[in-house]
Amino acid sequence: VGSIPKNFSAAGIINMLKDKVSKDTSILIPVSKIARDELTTGLNKLGAKVNAIPVYANTSISEDDYAPERDLVNKSKPDVFIFTSPSSFNSFIDVFNISSSWGYFEGTLVAAIGNSTKDEIEQNNIKVEVVPKIFTVEETVKDVINFFKRI
Repeated sequence: VGSIPKNFSAAGIINMLKDKVSKDTSILIPVSKIARDELTTGLNKLGAKVNAIPVYANTSISEDDYAPERDLVNKSKPDVFIFTSPSSFNSFIDVFNISSSWGYFEGTLVAAIGNSTKDEIEQNNIKVEVVPKIFTVEETVKDVINFFKRI
């Protein structure tokens, strides 16, 4: 039987497994090449033998591959940006060749799927207005809708 953490984060997984992990527990975590080690470290502290193996790479696309889409976004200037990972934010900045991220996002609502994404965005002096309590796309969208209902 599978388990779902109450908090959709590394901390949530660690908390969920804290009473189930022993020194005999062996855990494999397939990760991206740029994955943070919070989950691995936390499970190791619980006594588990953890192997985090990079199985995919987060790669950016060429600016030229999405020139028409980039031009459309720049002309229409969205009111809301939803980022689902630090990589999606950084790739957006690269693909859209944004030199002043603060200026580009001024006057828009920026939402992040979770705290890691929020932290990455805010390191670029961009205010994140929406971060759901449950780190899923569905909850992020619900919270964006609720944000607009409140104003």
